[in-house]
Amino acid sequence: ALLDLKKSASGIIPHEQTLAAPKQDRLQLLRSLEGNEDLIYMLYSDEALAVNRVMDRYIAGRDPDIEAADEYGTRHRLWAIPDPEAIAAIQSGMHSRDLFIADGHHRFETSVNFMKECEQRNWKPAGVESFDKRMVACFNIMDGVTILPTHRLVRDLAALDTASLLGAAEEHFDIEPLSSASELWKKMKELQSEHVFGFYPADLRKFYLLRLKSNAAEAGDEVRGLDVSILHTLLLERCLGIDANKLAAQSHVDYERERENCIRLVDSGNYQAAFFLNPTTAEQM
Repeated sequence: ALLDLKKSASGIIPHEQTLAAPKQDRLQLLRSLEGNEDLIYMLYSDEALAVNRVMDRYIAGRDPDIEAADEYGTRHRLWAIPDPEAIAAIQSGMHSRDLFIADGHHRFETSVNFMKECEQRNWKPAGVESFDKRMVACFNIMDGVTILPTHRLVRDLAALDTASLLGAAEEHFDIEPLSSASELWKKMKELQSEHVFGFYPADLRKFYLLRLKSNAAEAGDEVRGLDVSILHTLLLERCLGIDANKLAAQSHVDYERERENCIRLVDSGNYQAAFFLNPTTAEQM
C-alpha cells in the first residue's frame, strides 16, 4: 500500500533510535532511484480482522499473481487487488489505525526527509505515486505475526576475555555452559517466556546460556521487559563498555539474522563473540 507521508505522520509510531550513516546511505539511494526499492514493515492491531476479511474475500479461488521463493526458502505469494470497492473498504478499515514500524525506521525518516527536500526544490507531486508517498506493507498482529530475532556480533574491542565477562555478568545472570549449538537453541526455546540469551565467544568457542535472575534490579519496567534492552544495558554496555554512543557510531556491533552464520563468523576470526536472542513477540513490539 501507499502511505501518505503528509497525512499519516501522526499515526506512525517508531520505537528505535536511528543512525546517521544508514539514513545518509538510503537518502542517496532514494535521490538516485526516485523510487522505493522495498517495503517498510508496519504492524497494526484490529481484533475484528476487517481488512483481512476484505482481502480474503477478494482473492478467494484466485491463483497468486506472483509467487517466488527467497534465499531462505520462504515462499511468497502476492495478489494484486485493483477492485475499487475492495480498495475503498481497505482504506476505510485502515483510516484510524496507528501503524507501528516493525522494520524500516531509517527508510521512513529518509522518505520524510526526501519529501521535504523535493518541496524545497519546488517540486510538485505528479500523480498518486510520488515523493509524498511511501510504499509500505501492513500486518495485523491479531492475524498471527512472527518477528524473527536479530542477533548481535561483537568486534574490534581492545580485549574480550570470556572469564572476565562472565564473572561480571553473574551479578545479573545465571550462567550455564552447554555442549552444543543445538542444545543452546533448545534451551532458549524452552525458556522463551523468560529473559535468556545465548553467548558464543571466540576465545573459548563454547556455548553459554545466560538467564536473567529473578531478583535482578534494573531501571524501568520497559528495560526489564524487553530482551534487546536487557542485552544492550546489562551485557553490551556494563560488561563490555559498548554504550549508546558506540552503538550509534557502529564501531563494535553488527547484526545478523541467521544463528549458524553468527557461529561461522566468530570461528573465522572476524568477530570476538556472538549474542543470540529469542524472537520478539508482536505484543512486545
